[in-house]
Amino acid sequence: MADFLELKNVTAGYKNKIVLHDISFNVEKQEFIALIGPNGAGKTTLFRVLLGILAVKSGEIIFQGKRLETLSLLYRAQHIASLPQIYASNIHFNVGEFILLGRFPYGDRFHRITSEDKKISDRVIEILELQKLKTVKVNELSGGDLQRVLIAQALVQEPELLLLDEPTAHLDIGHQIEIMDILYNLNQEGLTIITVLHDLNLASEYCQRLILLNNGRIIKDDTPCEVLDYKIIEEVYNTWVVIKENPYTHKPFVLPVSRRKF
Repeated sequence: MADFLELKNVTAGYKNKIVLHDISFNVEKQEFIALIGPNGAGKTTLFRVLLGILAVKSGEIIFQGKRLETLSLLYRAQHIASLPQIYASNIHFNVGEFILLGRFPYGDRFHRITSEDKKISDRVIEILELQKLKTVKVNELSGGDLQRVLIAQALVQEPELLLLDEPTAHLDIGHQIEIMDILYNLNQEGLTIITVLHDLNLASEYCQRLILLNNGRIIKDDTPCEVLDYKIIEEVYNTWVVIKENPYTHKPFVLPVSRRKF
């Protein structure tokens, strides 16, 4: 049986600069994977490559048995949804209208909204508890509510793969947990998720698998317990850390240690 998603010796970058070097990994359906690594490691570039908006210079990406670049934009939009970092100040739709835009790949040539579109949108709005926000302008939302709305728009596409770029960025700890709980539940229901995360502890708690990048290469690809080894993390991030076990979940968590003298 073919892998759901496969990267084979992918090299990619911008103009004359190579950012990703010989990246290879497979993804099975219903995995929840975090791409982690320091700033400049290549996480966002890999995110763009997975979306198909940045072409590979060599190697190939196979999605559901077909080369990604051979798939039509419509097919990709119906099977792959993304949650990029976004600035809501430029969005003047209300929440209900904005979520319905996610049905665009299924529209006819006139992009008319159907009863099925509304039914799917209403179901997602109910799942994410957004009923009270339907008439609120997107540019008036708080950070946590905005992330839930962006996830809702992605879900009405009915994707099989969800790609996220820092879904908890700029959120307080309560909203971080809220968003990650939503993603965890979606994954448990069958959605395959790949997310870029800076927070190693959120990645450890929620993701089955971590892919650690540095200088455009995969350093380690394994479970959180295997990847979050203090020697590996100290070398990649160039800082001191202590790795402990969460007493409730038994997952590893990372404590940074200051280099100052005590």
